[in-house]
Amino acid sequence: MTSIRRSVRSIAAKDAHPAGAASTPRAPKLRVPRANSPRISGRMTTRVLTLLRREGKTVDGLGLPVEELQNPEARIDIETVDRLIEVAASLLGASGLGQKIAAVFDADTYDAAGRVMLTGRTLREAFELAFKHQRLWGDTDRFSMRAEPHVLRLGFEHPGESALAKAILAELALVEVMQGAKALVSPEVAAVEVRFAHRPFGRVDELKAVFGCDLTFGALRAELALPIELANAPLRVPVDLLAVRLATFRLCASSPGD
Repeated sequence: MTSIRRSVRSIAAKDAHPAGAASTPRAPKLRVPRANSPRISGRMTTRVLTLLRREGKTVDGLGLPVEELQNPEARIDIETVDRLIEVAASLLGASGLGQKIAAVFDADTYDAAGRVMLTGRTLREAFELAFKHQRLWGDTDRFSMRAEPHVLRLGFEHPGESALAKAILAELALVEVMQGAKALVSPEVAAVEVRFAHRPFGRVDELKAVFGCDLTFGALRAELALPIELANAPLRVPVDLLAVRLATFRLCASSPGD
């Protein structure tokens, strides 16, 4: 446990650019979960554990409630989520960790909110539907969306206190938003602008390639901007998801209210 704590504190030195690069946000000390702590779906923590196992890493003996964390139906307090992300960063490195987690998903990862997203007529409507039901993913409204004359801005803010977890989860969230746009409209789409509140962990070439635009670090908040033409583009649901879309349409039609 002591070595993991030291490793978390030293991530900045290991993951920064060799010369003059920005440092990784420093992880806070361990905190006892608050009684009223917001909670996150176990589907997210399950993905982190799956990634660690694939990389040959284990969190056994590190004081984490592994059985609860790998239960997709559980609701995990924010402090424990933050600790899991910090441990994952100490084992795998913070640089690129959000992208690695984003690559771990299955048909149930995004719960009903993800399935409802498929019923949107346009990409903008799809995100509106998903964010409307985002409490299935967590107890707070972490995702936001606002339309401007030429762009649609989608933001994310993790409610935890760990600067390291905030940064990694912000990268994860915006990568997933971009993955959604590519899957539902076209693999060739690109963002207009992407901002992160943290400073880069290291090289950002692969992260930049995901969004297809320059990245800004040290901004006020994490958000990406999509061209309004892309936001208003009709969905092109992949063939393997058409059955899910049809089933969701039927469920929505048979359910009272919204």
